[in-house]
Amino acid sequence: HLQTEWLQIIANRDGLTGLSNRRHFDGALDLAWRSAIRHQRELSLLMIDIDHFKKFNDTYGHDTGDDVLKMVASRLTKTPGGAKVYRFGGEEFTIVFKGKYADECKEFLEEARKSIAEYEMILRDEESRPDNHKQGQKKRGNDSSRRKSVFVTASFGAADSKNGQAPQDVIKLADEALYKAKKAGRNCVRLH
Repeated sequence: HLQTEWLQIIANRDGLTGLSNRRHFDGALDLAWRSAIRHQRELSLLMIDIDHFKKFNDTYGHDTGDDVLKMVASRLTKTPGGAKVYRFGGEEFTIVFKGKYADECKEFLEEARKSIAEYEMILRDEESRPDNHKQGQKKRGNDSSRRKSVFVTASFGAADSKNGQAPQDVIKLADEALYKAKKAGRNCVRLH
């Protein structure tokens, strides 16, 4: 019995970010949608995409790209307003807000967007990296002149259940809003 529960947790969790994965999202969205319709409650869906992620990955490497994904996931999980965050796939994330329309979530999304954009990521310097933990502790904070840092941004698109569409339609509308954010210059929030 415990092994079955453990396997289910593993199957629904993204190994890199620790977030619930797309498989879990699909099932959770279906349940949340049915509940929203039955109880005549609002439901909002956000699509988030890390801006220029492929270029970033190609420039700094996949390990740093993984660090970016983990940082964005960590920042998104701090989104207020009852946000439930999922890794949708690749560099895309999604957030579900139960009981709120998209316009009611905009301030929470702006807060999440700013949290990501203002986070200074210190890049690892593999060549000067210490060989062990003790050396790393001594060096930490003392070599700021050689450290490189970067900032990452993300674009947000939101849609909601106002028009009573099927969940797949709301995903499509949120995706369209995301592309509006990309066209508007990235690093912004757009509502459908």
